[in-house]
Amino acid sequence: MDSFKSLASSFTNKIGLTSGDGETATPQPIMASGDQVPGETDLRSKEISNLLKTQEILHQENTQLKALLETRRQELQDAQRFMGTVDTVAESEVVQEVDSLNAETFNLARSMADQASPDPNQNAQHDAIERATTALGSPFVAVLKSTDTRGDTILLEIAIRVAATHFLSQIICTWTTSPEDDGILACVYEKIRSSENQSVVGQWRALTRTFAQDKLDMQQLEDDCNRRLAILILDVLSVARMRPSPGGNPEYALQILVGKALRIRQLIGEALKSSEYEIFLPQPEAAFAAADMEDTYDPRGKGGRTRSHVLCYVAFGLRRVEKVKRELQSVTLLKAGVGLQTLLADLDLVDGDDESMST
Repeated sequence: MDSFKSLASSFTNKIGLTSGDGETATPQPIMASGDQVPGETDLRSKEISNLLKTQEILHQENTQLKALLETRRQELQDAQRFMGTVDTVAESEVVQEVDSLNAETFNLARSMADQASPDPNQNAQHDAIERATTALGSPFVAVLKSTDTRGDTILLEIAIRVAATHFLSQIICTWTTSPEDDGILACVYEKIRSSENQSVVGQWRALTRTFAQDKLDMQQLEDDCNRRLAILILDVLSVARMRPSPGGNPEYALQILVGKALRIRQLIGEALKSSEYEIFLPQPEAAFAAADMEDTYDPRGKGGRTRSHVLCYVAFGLRRVEKVKRELQSVTLLKAGVGLQTLLADLDLVDGDDESMST
């Protein structure tokens, strides 16, 4: 028994479980090489926490940068679309449409004039005379009222042609159905056209025209135009003391005219952006300019009456307007058809030496 105690005491001393005074010592934990002291553990925890916070901040910044990049990409795309001037419609198509409208207007005028019959008992109402005067001008109305058109309907044909062209020009040129709004938009457009480059002008004009008529019922607009054009032609017949043929029905022809005018309005107002296009109609009393006008009723066909003045317009002209060195310049694509003041002498209505059409 004593030998066992002696052996245990010897073993205890060897592994350090007794203190120097022979008492049993408290065992100390043995630290592995990878273990950390408590202070270092707290430091590592703080570092990890800071890294997580930094990662969260970077994630938020990355999200914000992505959103900003998408915003800038969309802005660039919008700017490219706004500044782009690639047209999907050819200029030649506009020229063909205007030329076709002129031809259809001529066909309608000739047909209605040929089929009209005298109405000697009819006295034109004041409103009818007023509307006809707005479309034809006072000099032409005065001649129409004082001329017997029963024998030769050429003057009546011209009058119908002028009135229809005048009305259709309003369809093509107006921005809205409100004259007041039209005046404001037209004024702004002229200022933008004179100061900005074509990419801005074309896009502004196209967008403004599109949204200005966004709430319009196009079918209702077309029907209203058909009705008003029919009334205007009846006014012209009334002033000439004529009436339409009972068997004639110009409704389909009027629909063609109005439809073509609305088509041209859409082409030069919304579709074409690389250049500005405008129809033009020389006003009465304007000097005849062979470069921009065609004397439609020149009996000699020589175009030599360059010193004459315009009595009326009978067909649309078309121009392309571009800015060259900050100056607006126009190119005539289609000459405007006009009747000169010498027309009345050609029709034996006035003395050939008298070009005055004042009433």
